[in-house]
Amino acid sequence: MKSKKDHRPPRRSWLCIAHSFPPIQRSGTHRTLGFVRHLDSLGWRATVLTAEVGNEPCDPTLLDRVPLTTLVSRASSPDVVRWVKRFISFRREGSPATCQTSAGPRGLKPAARNADCIPPKASPKFVDWATRLLTTPDSRVGWIFPALREGFRLLRRHRPEVMYSTSPCLSAHLIAALLSRWSRIPWVADFRDPWRDNPFRTSPFASIDAWDQWLERRVFHQANHVIFNTPTAAESAIQRLPWLESKVSTIGNGFDEELVTGIRPRRLGGPGEFILTHAGEFYGRRSPEVLFSAISKLQQMAPEVAATMRVVLLGPREFGREPLDGLARKAGVASSVRLLGRKSHAETLAILAGSDAVLVVGASGPGSELQVPNKLYECLALRRPILAAVSENNPTREVLSRSKALACTCLPDDVAGFANALKQLVTGRVPVGSQAWSGAGQYERKHRAAELCAVLERCAPLKANSSYPTDKRNILATGSARRSAVLYRKGSVDPGEPSISSAVCSSIQPD
Repeated sequence: MKSKKDHRPPRRSWLCIAHSFPPIQRSGTHRTLGFVRHLDSLGWRATVLTAEVGNEPCDPTLLDRVPLTTLVSRASSPDVVRWVKRFISFRREGSPATCQTSAGPRGLKPAARNADCIPPKASPKFVDWATRLLTTPDSRVGWIFPALREGFRLLRRHRPEVMYSTSPCLSAHLIAALLSRWSRIPWVADFRDPWRDNPFRTSPFASIDAWDQWLERRVFHQANHVIFNTPTAAESAIQRLPWLESKVSTIGNGFDEELVTGIRPRRLGGPGEFILTHAGEFYGRRSPEVLFSAISKLQQMAPEVAATMRVVLLGPREFGREPLDGLARKAGVASSVRLLGRKSHAETLAILAGSDAVLVVGASGPGSELQVPNKLYECLALRRPILAAVSENNPTREVLSRSKALACTCLPDDVAGFANALKQLVTGRVPVGSQAWSGAGQYERKHRAAELCAVLERCAPLKANSSYPTDKRNILATGSARRSAVLYRKGSVDPGEPSISSAVCSSIQPD
C-alpha cells in the first residue's frame, strides 16, 4: 500500500532572474516576490539570481516574506554610467591641447607623454553617445557579467528545469538569453514594461536605436514564451512583430490579500480634513505638475472644498531634478501638499488604508495606454475610493470597471477635468453601486501565479517518474541569509534609511 507521501506532487525547480528582489524595494519587487511565494506553494521551488543592494532603496522587512525553500544569490551591479563619465569625459582643466616637441638625433620628434600632454577634451556629443551605447538597454548593464558568472554556477549546482527573467531592468533578459543559449533550458521572459514601445525610452542616435532594436528582437526570438502585464502592451508588440503572437500571453499584476489583513490604518489628517494619498514616483511624462495645477484651479473654483483637502505624497521627493516642494510652491499649493518621502511597504499600506481616497497617476501622450501603475492593485485590496488620472484607452479603466471599484477618472493632462474629479471626490459624489468592490478578488496574486505556473509547465513538461527532493543545503543557506537580515535590522544602522551599504548586502548573500 502506498503512503500519502508517494502521492505528493514532485517538487520542481525554476531559476528566477530579477534585478529587484527583497530587500530592494521597487514597484516590480512585489510582482516577483508574489510569484516566488505562490509558486512555492504550487510545487515550484525558486532559485533567485538578483543584484546586490548597493544604493538601491530597500525595505529589510520584505525579507521575512521570502520562502525558506528559496535560495537567493546576489551578483554585484557596478555603476557603468559613473565609469563612463569618469574615463571618457574631460581632460584636465587648463592643460594645453597640444604636446611639446623635442629635438632628437633625426630631427623633431614628439615628446614623451607627461602631465602637460593630454589629449583634447571629448566633445559632449561623443560623451553622450558613448554613455548611451554602454548603457543600452539600461543603466544596469554592469550587472550582466557578474550575474552571468553566478548564473553559470547556479545552473551547474541546482539544474533548474526552466528559467524566468523579468524587467525592468532589461539586462535581466540579456542574462537569461545567454544562460539559456548555453544550457538549452527553456526560458520565459516577463515584461512589466514594454521594451521598444516604452514611452519613457528614447534615443537621439540612430545607431544606438538600431542596436537596441536588434537586442529586443534577439530576446523575443530566443525566449520560449513572452509575457506582458497588460493586453495593450502585448497587442502593440504583436502589431510590430506578427510572428511573436504564437508565444505571447498576458499576466497582469495583482495584490496579496494577506498583506492587507490586519493592517492598522494610519490617518495623517485632522478631523474634517479629506486626505488624498499618492504612493509612487513621478518621472518622465508621469508628472506632478498637472496635479498641482488642478489643486490650484480647485482653490479658485471651490475654495471651501479645497480648504478641506490635503494631498499626501509618498515616494521620491523630486521630479527629474526639481524638488516637489518647490513645484508645489510655484503653483501656490504648498499648504495643501505634504511630502513624506519613501516609506516601507507596510507603512505605505497603512497610510493608504487610513486615507479617504487614493490617487493613481498614469503617463500622458503616445504609449500611455501600455502601462498600468502597479499601486492600483493594492488600492483595490484596501477598498479605498480611487481617483485615476489615466488616458482614455489605458487598461486601468477596465480594471476599475471589472472590480466594481468606487472610482472617478480623468485625463492625466487635463487640468480642468482633474480639478472637477478632485471636487467630485472630496464632496462624496462618487457613484456607489450595489455590488461595490465585488470584482476585486479576481486580481489576487495567487490567480496570477497560477497563470504563470501553467506557462512554466507548458514550457517544461513534467517527465514521468521524475522526483525533485528538497535540497536541505538550500534551506540552510536561505536561513543564514534571513538571520543576517535580522541582525541588520537589530543593529545600529537605521532601517528607515533609503539604502544600505554593500558591506551589509554581502552579509545577506548566502555562501
